[in-house]
Amino acid sequence: GNWFQSVTGQISALAEINDNWEGSLGIGIKQIQKGLTGSNVAQGGPASAARLRVGVTPYITEARFTYSHGEKEDSPFQLTFGYYPYNYHDDIQNLGLYLLRGTVYPGFLFSGFEADETIGIANLLGMKLHSSLGNFSHDMLLFSETKLQPLFDYSLAYIGKFKPNDFFEIGAGVNFYRILPINSAMTTPRDPDIFQEDFNISEISHPYDRRYFFEGDSVGTSQVIIPQSERVTPDDSIGFVARKDTTYFSLQGIKLGAFFSWDLKGLFGQGALGEKDLKLYSEIALIGVQDYAGIYDKISQRIPVMVGFNLPMFDLLDHLSLEVEWYGAPYKNDHFKLANYYSPIPVSNASGWGKREVVTDPVTGVESIKYGSDLYPNKDPYNLEKMHADDWKWSLHGAKTIKNHVRISAQIANDHFRTGGTFFSDGYEAAFTTLKDWYFMTKVSYFF
Repeated sequence: GNWFQSVTGQISALAEINDNWEGSLGIGIKQIQKGLTGSNVAQGGPASAARLRVGVTPYITEARFTYSHGEKEDSPFQLTFGYYPYNYHDDIQNLGLYLLRGTVYPGFLFSGFEADETIGIANLLGMKLHSSLGNFSHDMLLFSETKLQPLFDYSLAYIGKFKPNDFFEIGAGVNFYRILPINSAMTTPRDPDIFQEDFNISEISHPYDRRYFFEGDSVGTSQVIIPQSERVTPDDSIGFVARKDTTYFSLQGIKLGAFFSWDLKGLFGQGALGEKDLKLYSEIALIGVQDYAGIYDKISQRIPVMVGFNLPMFDLLDHLSLEVEWYGAPYKNDHFKLANYYSPIPVSNASGWGKREVVTDPVTGVESIKYGSDLYPNKDPYNLEKMHADDWKWSLHGAKTIKNHVRISAQIANDHFRTGGTFFSDGYEAAFTTLKDWYFMTKVSYFF
């Protein structure tokens, strides 16, 4: 029952400076639903909806220079620097693009209706080196983190593609995420004066309920998660074992990814099919190659897989793309602690975070979480298996362009869309946490 509405206008200019250089500059302005923080928020309940205001947010569509070696149309070498759009998998409409979207520890995923990465709005700040030779193409990217705290750390990525014919393409890449931190004390937290706890270790009821922690501390002890089957009471959710080494968690990490696109019209012929019909595409990634005991210790929980297919529309639509994704991370897709405390530890299963206890209603026998004076319905906040209700995601996106000037697009999905919160507070969590959740969005645009 939450509605969003926005109006956007943008204009960009491309200048050919000489035979080798070109530059592009564009700006846009978006009218949004404004809350206390100014973000594009949900209406929420009546009290929140009554306080919504109209806000205006400016943004940059593109601000870059590109140098082409030789002829621009067939250049074997290009260098781009500035703020520019980049998408290494053009068939993707919503889910995927794991190599360059999201974090590593924790491995949060991002998506949503016509995000910047999928519609060609500037999304990378830095440099791109592109090379093409025969059926191979290579991109080397050095770019700054401009969306997620801590800001401005630099990542280094390589993406290579092989296209043997007009119907098939395969690629792979690696991203050394935050390899060049601006402030290493924030990217790899070690200083307890910066990352202080709000409560004592004895008060923690869930191993995630800390801003940060590390495998071995200065007194030779380490936190470990006690498996559900081995707990005697809910308070046994944390145990301590002796250790001699000290290994700190870090927001840095390495992503690996591979993808392909296969136009099945190469098997059946074009016929009356549209240009994008019958395309099968997929992407798989490993988000973080290093194991961290206690939280990130299973590779299978760090591998998202997406498969997409363009249904046959026979030119009635530009495309109708069905995408399905599986990702088995056992924690919330919620970057509250990352945004506010630069923490590499996810938010726990229980609502909110901090000191809490499990209480039982003496009449009904129902267990709840007591957080301050509030009760939250959650029968077992310590069972990480409950966090797998959002492992599957799906998206159906379609678009139609009319006379090269009007485009109508729509999407129905259960993806990683974030509402931005309500008028009263920010929101960092993905909105949909079970398979039955969904939303729809539409857009009409005129371009020239």
